[in-house]
Amino acid sequence: MVYINILYFCQLYPPAIYGGGEYIFFQWAKELVRRGHRVFTVTQRLDGTQDYEIVDGIDVYRVGPSVAYEGILSVNIRDNVGYILEATVKGMLLLSRNYIDLIHSNTYSPIIPGCICSTMFHKPHVVTFHDVYLLGRTKFWKEWTQQPSIPRLTAFLGPIFERFALMLSGNSIIHTVSETSKHDLVSCNVKAPIVVISNAVDMEKFDTPKGDIQNHPQAIYIGRLVFYKNLETVFEAFRQLRRTFPETKLIIVGDGPFREHLQKLAENLNDRIVFTGRVSEEEKLSLLKQSSFLVLPSLVEGFGIVILEAFACQKPALVSNIPPLSEIVEDGVDGFTIPPFESDLWAHKMLHLFMNPQLAHEMGLKGHEKLKRSYTIKRVADKLEEFYKSIISGRVHGKFEVDLRRHH
Repeated sequence: MVYINILYFCQLYPPAIYGGGEYIFFQWAKELVRRGHRVFTVTQRLDGTQDYEIVDGIDVYRVGPSVAYEGILSVNIRDNVGYILEATVKGMLLLSRNYIDLIHSNTYSPIIPGCICSTMFHKPHVVTFHDVYLLGRTKFWKEWTQQPSIPRLTAFLGPIFERFALMLSGNSIIHTVSETSKHDLVSCNVKAPIVVISNAVDMEKFDTPKGDIQNHPQAIYIGRLVFYKNLETVFEAFRQLRRTFPETKLIIVGDGPFREHLQKLAENLNDRIVFTGRVSEEEKLSLLKQSSFLVLPSLVEGFGIVILEAFACQKPALVSNIPPLSEIVEDGVDGFTIPPFESDLWAHKMLHLFMNPQLAHEMGLKGHEKLKRSYTIKRVADKLEEFYKSIISGRVHGKFEVDLRRHH
């Protein structure tokens, strides 16, 4: 058995889980450590955390300016620059004191210390891109900055930094989470090798008692409250739905800069749209298990890991018919794929599942079976482990290869 030492640069890390990217890096690390590998992670310093700690067997180093995390982590330019500088120094220290086989960086800021350390120590470098906002989405960054509390400078710097990250990754090996994201990267003229390994969930954490059965039908959304999640469509569908099925409820789990706007839209729906804000993992799973199905009407997604969480709880998912969501959900089998702006059709599909709970249950079971076949953390970690070993053996490589003598 060849054991691997891996250096992760991941700016956000538990307890700061901002999205699927941070979640999957943490799950990878835990599973790799469980298999006997060693993982060093360099992440952003958070208020109330230690500069060094061992989390589930992972060596976690926190650097840069300390930032507050209260469900939303707002990292400004100063925080980013501070993280990049201190992460680079910490990475070089770790590389000089430990034998590390490869470096793996999450997007976006962590790519810079990853590339610098890779170049200086001649280590192979893997970069994960979850999605690409530039391609065909010229208004994305402008719309992003129209949300409350988002600096207008982001509209200018966002696309520049994204292009810079893509350019900087030219000598690396790129990992992405879906064929859609791979296609987007190729369309952006990325020349580096690209490997697709999907996201996953840890089935063990879902092995908990089911939530209490609700007296009223309930749908749930879980995720960041940002403009591209397109919750306005579901709100309009819910408004139509309540004319014929007034006892329905919609639970909105999460927080973000669009929350105030969404709450104003929901004012005339009384108490039937409930904003929970950020909740614990246990409460999130309880709410999901109490619900009839998940809704995810996004306009842009790199993967959509919350779909897997719904499947883990044996719940179907209603999602926009955009890739990669439509790559995960099979229309009419384990959920429905619906045009993102057709609120009438969203209302129809939601009503169909509310009126046919047995169908919703059967769809959820099929999603659960799909999850067990393809998307458990153990299955995906098998692929990641093989990917890392292929880099070490030289079968997949970027600019630098590993000294193979250590593994003979």
